[in-house]
Amino acid sequence: MTSEGGGLAMDTPRGCTMPASDQVRECLHHAEDCVQQAASQTDPKLRQDFLILGACWLKLGYELSERLANFLKSKALSRHDRVTGANTAPAQAAGPAAGQSRPR
Repeated sequence: MTSEGGGLAMDTPRGCTMPASDQVRECLHHAEDCVQQAASQTDPKLRQDFLILGACWLKLGYELSERLANFLKSKALSRHDRVTGANTAPAQAAGPAAGQSRPR
């Protein structure tokens, strides 16, 4: 799926689309917010909960970033193969060349 600007976009829970790179950035922002919230907590349980939540947001951001990189890499390879005519399928065994007879 592409966004209006032509970049890769993904559906958000709200039903609108957002470029995938913005989604990664948003995950990292949520992680940072959770760490700040944890630092301001006096209750150790709440502090720990915010740190765990922040770690989850951070992991989600990195996983999304990794998937985006892999997706873009596969698209680039696919485009390169189409442009160059490269065939990634294994070569099939060829029969005798035209005009040559088989050994008897």
